[in-house]
Amino acid sequence: MVGDSGMRKQRKEDLMYLFPAVPYEYMKLMQDTPGPRNYCIFLTNGKELFARCFHRYKKGREIIERQRYVFAKDGYVRYGLKFDTYGKTHWEILTEFREPVFHSTCYACAYRPFDNSYNVLNFNAVENSDMKYSQLSKADELPISYLRLYIKHKNLEYLVKAGYSGLITEEHSGGWSCVYTPTLKIHADIDWKSNNLLKMLHLNRTEFKTLKDNERYYKDFILWRKEYPKYKPQDLLLLSKVFGSSIGTVGHLMHISKMSIRRTARYLFESGVPLRDYTDYLEQCKKLEYNLKDTAVCFPDNFYDMHTRCTSIIKYKADKKKNQEFASRLAERQKFEFEYNDLILIQPASMEDIIKEGQKLEHCVGGYAERHALGSTNIFFIRQRSAAHIPYYTIEVSNDYRIIQCRGYRNDSRREKPDEIKDFEKQYQKYLEGLKNGNNRIDKTA
Repeated sequence: MVGDSGMRKQRKEDLMYLFPAVPYEYMKLMQDTPGPRNYCIFLTNGKELFARCFHRYKKGREIIERQRYVFAKDGYVRYGLKFDTYGKTHWEILTEFREPVFHSTCYACAYRPFDNSYNVLNFNAVENSDMKYSQLSKADELPISYLRLYIKHKNLEYLVKAGYSGLITEEHSGGWSCVYTPTLKIHADIDWKSNNLLKMLHLNRTEFKTLKDNERYYKDFILWRKEYPKYKPQDLLLLSKVFGSSIGTVGHLMHISKMSIRRTARYLFESGVPLRDYTDYLEQCKKLEYNLKDTAVCFPDNFYDMHTRCTSIIKYKADKKKNQEFASRLAERQKFEFEYNDLILIQPASMEDIIKEGQKLEHCVGGYAERHALGSTNIFFIRQRSAAHIPYYTIEVSNDYRIIQCRGYRNDSRREKPDEIKDFEKQYQKYLEGLKNGNNRIDKTA
């Protein structure tokens, strides 16, 4: 019976008893290295490549073997330890092939005493085995998963040799579970039925030459070729370098600017402007109703100066609008003005006044400036008549004529409110009740 691994069950059982011993030098290296460590030692017995995986515990020098693997021309197999009824362990064939798992027990998910990365020892054994053409030395990580991928697709060698190792990517399963399971996958469009590199990659000779030394852009190149099949390879490579796989973002960008995608790509590439910043800039130009058919607008000589200028103009317009709303309410808020003994209540003349008030008294009233401008609340200043220009207390009044809060320096965190302020609040609330009841002739002084 042959499974996914390509290796017959009897063959797997026979190999279980052929694992070579670990040379003394590697055992000593594992024992003498301080701290917890994971190791994968490659060994050969004939042409098969054997892998023995160990964990060295943090305390003491105890080394425990966790998994075993065999890689051969006819397939691969993984073995794990199993306890029998007498508490003894023996190796058994595991149906699931995965990267080594070094956890001895299932710890709480938020706590992992060590990770599942591992150090490879005796890498030279690969060159003396059936795996010598695997190009394993060029694999960035997860050698166990890579060897499995190579056995399933021997023509993987051609891709890696040609510089397309970037098509092999790492993926994870397990989520927040205690066992973290990384593995490798390869780009779905590869034609594994062919041993011809161009056919495997679905490229013609011109495209292949264009991607020379730019193999990392292959996936995006294929994506843009599907989108613009009539474009030249050089143009598709430029789109890949500038836009990556952001087809949706680019479509939105082209809808705003009306400029050609190739011209836009050349501008961004030559000026070194990031796509995200350029998209923000075009949105600004649209908001400001600039002529986006003008190349001087779409492709400014000094992008960052133009971007900064647009930001300043939009901010100025937004603040101007709020200040206009602020000013429109000055007259209707005059009814809130009030005097009591040596204290007077005045309203701020601008949003900037409220911001400065918060800075001087070191409290958060500056954050209420916009709400005051829009009329959702009312901010007023309490001053001592003899020093009307110096911030003293700030008071917030609701639109239904209630005092919401009255704060002094640092929100009165260092002292209690003075009696004169407490008296002022009582008298002012009475005044507000009069306003609420429609008594417009009440005296503003008490």
